[in-house]
Amino acid sequence: MNEKRRPMTDAEHRAREALESLTPFEADPAFRARLKEEFLAGQVEEPAPSRHWPSDVRPRPRWRLVLGLVTTAVAAALIMAFLFGIRGPRWTLEKGSGEGQIRIGARTFPLDRLSELADFLVPGARLTTEGTAEITLRAGDQMVLVLAPESELTLPDTFGRWFSSDRSLQLVRGEVRVTTLSGFSPANLLCETEESMVRITGTTLAVIRNDQGTCLCVLEGEVEMMDRVGEGKDAMSRVPEGMRRVAYSDGRESAMAPLEPLEEIQLQKLREAFRR
Repeated sequence: MNEKRRPMTDAEHRAREALESLTPFEADPAFRARLKEEFLAGQVEEPAPSRHWPSDVRPRPRWRLVLGLVTTAVAAALIMAFLFGIRGPRWTLEKGSGEGQIRIGARTFPLDRLSELADFLVPGARLTTEGTAEITLRAGDQMVLVLAPESELTLPDTFGRWFSSDRSLQLVRGEVRVTTLSGFSPANLLCETEESMVRITGTTLAVIRNDQGTCLCVLEGEVEMMDRVGEGKDAMSRVPEGMRRVAYSDGRESAMAPLEPLEEIQLQKLREAFRR
């Protein structure tokens, strides 16, 4: 269907007459010939890019770009420093000996499969040695723990590199021997039992728990021990090197005596093995 065209207005008539009165533009023959020769010779120059950017895509000033990159780098560095500052080294298995097995929670590991322990040596894990099995664990350059046969403890967290607070291990039964290394934190490692709390600040010692109570054996340094039962409970006592102190589970007065020769030999071996 053809639509009927509307009549042109006066303004449109004037615009048409103005366009029709223009003189046609003719290209310069010499320019056309030169352009053709340059094109065939591959010498036509590309036009220079415009420096006039639309307002919505105008590039950011260089100083803003540099500032943004620096800010991002500083933020990433601070995050990494914080994460590594609050994290300490992982617990690793140094060795196992004897006969029997190691239990972590509901999992059991024979001594010939101790390599499988690695993923389960995390803070809070409850370790039990069964039979005559004994294991030695290490936390980087901070400390070494030896869990003697027929013993049970809850593994403590390690100390952060820059940010440290007290850490705690729970000895349920048996014996744990501890020697601190060069990277040990100025914070405290607390060894807790039902009868006592031992504050470790850098030393070589053993804590033994059985039906009679808890015994602290100190090879070197000075260690604080607090009783949780009896008349002297909640009071800190200092145990010097070469001595042992017993906190009895029935509330009797605690006793102090020299180290037993066998215990002294075991602690000396531990210290010499990891202080070289």
